[in-house]
Amino acid sequence: MPTGEKTEIRRLDDIKIERDKKPHLTFLLGPRMGELRALDKEEITVGRTPDCELWIEDPTISRRHFKIEVKNNRARVIDLGSTNGTYINGMKIEAQVLNDGDKIQISKDTILEFNYLDETRQMSEKKRYEMGVIDPVTSTYNKRYLLERLREEFSFSRRKGSDLSIIMFDIDHFKKINDTFGHLAGDLCLQKICQIVSKMIRTDDIFARYGGEEFVILMRDANCQSAVNLADRIRKAVAATRIDYEGKPIGVTISCGIAAINDKHADAQALVASADRFLYLSKEGGRNRVSGECVPD
Repeated sequence: MPTGEKTEIRRLDDIKIERDKKPHLTFLLGPRMGELRALDKEEITVGRTPDCELWIEDPTISRRHFKIEVKNNRARVIDLGSTNGTYINGMKIEAQVLNDGDKIQISKDTILEFNYLDETRQMSEKKRYEMGVIDPVTSTYNKRYLLERLREEFSFSRRKGSDLSIIMFDIDHFKKINDTFGHLAGDLCLQKICQIVSKMIRTDDIFARYGGEEFVILMRDANCQSAVNLADRIRKAVAATRIDYEGKPIGVTISCGIAAINDKHADAQALVASADRFLYLSKEGGRNRVSGECVPD
């Protein structure tokens, strides 16, 4: 080696062609915090209007805030004349190539991070996100995720004048099941019922554990009658199921309350309160039944 010539030391990641690493965005702050999004199109528009490829329910950002162009696995962010601007690592930009680890901020409430991720890292990030939004006992979404999505869907429905319904149900006499058979049996009942429901809902429906033995199904583009029909099918399927625990059969039923968005609902929480009220009526009416505004007395 000639005198004075230095060996160039580079990380393997620097040498390795990025063909097995794909560009992704991760929500660090905002309504989708923790969510991972692959940049798998040549152009992705980001904004608060639902016709954007990446829709963010943040009223302080522009309808079409910025776009990301992806060519040869390299990403470039372009501001679309947004009101408040697009910032990369704290600097306002009009257009800039993104580097691994760059932070994109478009409001005080929405910050994203850009990364190149291989398959292992993608799975790791996805698992970490799921741990934050998935209930560990039932594998349904948790209450925090449900309330975030409910606010988004409520706002979307209000703007578009589209249908939105929720089914709220809980397990009848669940305390008695726990007291008689034990809490492991109670968990088994929760899991079996959630497996039944998961097979019956639509792909776009959000199914979440609201608390204890109480669950909510959030249904976009579904009116009251559609929600009632689904709830009654689920109710009948659960009632027909016998759950075996250590050789002992356990019979379970559920009671349901239905609410569909209307002018009486000032916000998403009011919609939940309506469903809860009808759930209470189902309980008072003898359990193992469905109640809602469109259900005949």
